Amino acid sequence: MNANLDKAKQDLARAYPELEVETIEFIGEGDFARAYAVNDELMILFALNPEGSEFLSREANLLPHFVKPIDIPIPDISRSGRYGDEGYTFICYPKIPGIPISAERFFDSAPNDQRRFAETISQFLQQLHSFNIEKARQAEIEERDYGKENRRHLEKSRELIYPLVDQRVRDYIEKIFDENTEPDFSPVLMHDDLSAEHILFDPERREITGIIDFSDMIIGDGIEDLMYLYDDFGVDFMDIFLEYYYDGNRRSLLERLHFYHECHTIGRILWAIENDYEPGVDFRLKELAGLVETSTSPAWERIIDSYERIVD
Repeated sequence: MNANLDKAKQDLARAYPELEVETIEFIGEGDFARAYAVNDELMILFALNPEGSEFLSREANLLPHFVKPIDIPIPDISRSGRYGDEGYTFICYPKIPGIPISAERFFDSAPNDQRRFAETISQFLQQLHSFNIEKARQAEIEERDYGKENRRHLEKSRELIYPLVDQRVRDYIEKIFDENTEPDFSPVLMHDDLSAEHILFDPERREITGIIDFSDMIIGDGIEDLMYLYDDFGVDFMDIFLEYYYDGNRRSLLERLHFYHECHTIGRILWAIENDYEPGVDFRLKELAGLVETSTSPAWERIIDSYERIVD
């Protein structure tokens, strides 16, 4: 990683020559970007490939439009541009304090703190989902085509997943996409990666301090933005969260949310197969098998009971 730190310093010197770098710390790396903290005050993200460059450019173009309308801190991009021989995008913003929250940290908190966390996240999503959709389109934010995406998932599942699973799993996949190919929704601007690792938390003050990583922003069904919250925190969190977020038919919402969870599980399996990531294939196939068991056994009734509890 020292070599990467040296390269990051070189890239910064070329892309941001007036910045005096006293300290630089590697924070993390995803599929599309690498992040560093500079002088413990700034976050610098460097795109690693053309797709990452496109994602960071999207953040740089759109985030300044809704930093002020959103109450909770989000990346306030102070500088962006190109770096290196490839000319990939970099972005820079003041560091948001805090550490990623987790299910353990959430459920270890006092009930009143849990409610404040849920209310803060709900408020963030309501404000984001209220963003002017035409401005998002003008910024060339992609719109998710659920019908096309689900048809691709079904076609690819038949090709890549079916040889690895039994008939019961195949029937389960066919049922998912046959019944839910075209969800009915009003499009909103989505974060599309609102997972525990992107929700920052101050363990001393016991409060959410910010939301990060908007590189996957897309226009789609706002209910899908709850999917990682559902995955990471479960029904008990949704029980609290929906008190602040939604006053409609909660059972219908949760069933649609569970559908997105099923689709995402299948999408992760396909990604792992297509990228020869064997550990991911094994793990996700087991996860899929668990979903099949849940849908065809009394365990499904326990999920329905959970829905009923939230509805009540």
